[in-house]
Amino acid sequence: SGAMPPVLGWAAVTGEISHDALILFLIIFIWTPPHFWALALYRVEDYRKSGLPMLPVTHGNDFTRLQILLYTLVLVAATLLPFVQGMSGWLYLVSALALGGWFLALAWRLWRAYSEALARRTFRYSIWYLAWLFAALLIGGAAWAFMRYDAAMDVYEKGILIGAVPSLIWLGWFWRPLRALMVVVTVLSLLAISLYQTPAGTADLARSEQAFMLKY
Repeated sequence: SGAMPPVLGWAAVTGEISHDALILFLIIFIWTPPHFWALALYRVEDYRKSGLPMLPVTHGNDFTRLQILLYTLVLVAATLLPFVQGMSGWLYLVSALALGGWFLALAWRLWRAYSEALARRTFRYSIWYLAWLFAALLIGGAAWAFMRYDAAMDVYEKGILIGAVPSLIWLGWFWRPLRALMVVVTVLSLLAISLYQTPAGTADLARSEQAFMLKY
């Protein structure tokens, strides 16, 4: 279920599920095991006590480290698909190879010689890895759109495109603390809409100067 948001978002915007959406799903799907297994390696006793059958509990430390390495190899290959499919350009490809190369280096070191500190480092990097990977995909897509449609856009549309990229990246990175704010904004927005209603059931924009909550 954690890999479904790109598919759901794609379907909501385009009305269909394309190969591009499935590629994004595949990347998150393959990323999930090495991400959580790195955490489970240094929290194995917690999982054991709670009775959760995580891989280090059921198959041991050595087997888990090997699986992290193998899954990371497959993950790096999967992250090249957006370039192969034509979803992104060279900027994304270079970023994916650089980010994936470091992830793979950590997985290799973890497989060769385990330490709790290295497992923690691998887990923490896996979080930033996915964030930066999708940021690179967004930046690459915006750059492609800018180069292809530059002549058709005015200065305002170019400004919106340029400003949307860091804004969306920031929103993605800090979505968790922003969720409470989003709920509050939604409630206040619905309240504001209701205050424009008249006793007759119609909306009156003039109430923006009459209703205290709308005016102040």
